[in-house]
Amino acid sequence: MESIIFTLVSLFIILIEAITPFIVHRTECFGVNVGVRANQEPELKQMKKQYAFKVILYGIFVVVLTFALMMAFSGNDSAQGFLFTTSMFILLIIAFLLYLKYHRQTIHWKARKIKSGEMSESSVVLIDTAFHRNKMIISYTWFLIPFLITLITLAMTVVFYQSAPSVIPSHYDFNGNITNEMPKTVRNVSLLIVMQLFIIGIFMGINYVMSRSKQVLDNDNPSDSVRRNQAE
Repeated sequence: MESIIFTLVSLFIILIEAITPFIVHRTECFGVNVGVRANQEPELKQMKKQYAFKVILYGIFVVVLTFALMMAFSGNDSAQGFLFTTSMFILLIIAFLLYLKYHRQTIHWKARKIKSGEMSESSVVLIDTAFHRNKMIISYTWFLIPFLITLITLAMTVVFYQSAPSVIPSHYDFNGNITNEMPKTVRNVSLLIVMQLFIIGIFMGINYVMSRSKQVLDNDNPSDSVRRNQAE
């Protein structure tokens, strides 16, 4: 069952990575501001297709290899967990390196266009300053709720630590059976609390980044760009 979950999660990640260049802002191509019209150039479209093809090809190779290794280590939860985590990082690294490669190619492409006179060397980036008038983030007061849940978890951990068994379960199968255990230590029982604080920190960071973000408009047609952004 773990192998099936791994395969489904991996394929989902590969799909998201492959379609990333097609769903980002219309004025950008691999992180380079080229404008909406230039973004329709056949050469840039071909780069996006090549990126997607390579991400899918290399990703499927990693998934098949990892799946085979997980089958070889069937019953060894520690080995399978390590393979699962490692493969996720490999998929992200592959996508990052490919994105970086095509980012540089897009920069060179834009430089050639500027040199040939097809694009202006001095590009102006239009920003919708009214974007921040619309409330796009939540109040940080809402984060007190997950902080309270974390404090409750901490309090229960302290209260029941002494009465807890010396060996505690760390993994269950889908039938609720214990498949892995670990000794009761302060470090081990603190893992859940640390994980909760880490996730809260991630969402607070996302909230902060959104509060500092700006909406880039299409230079060719800024009015329509504003209306599209508001509709989205």
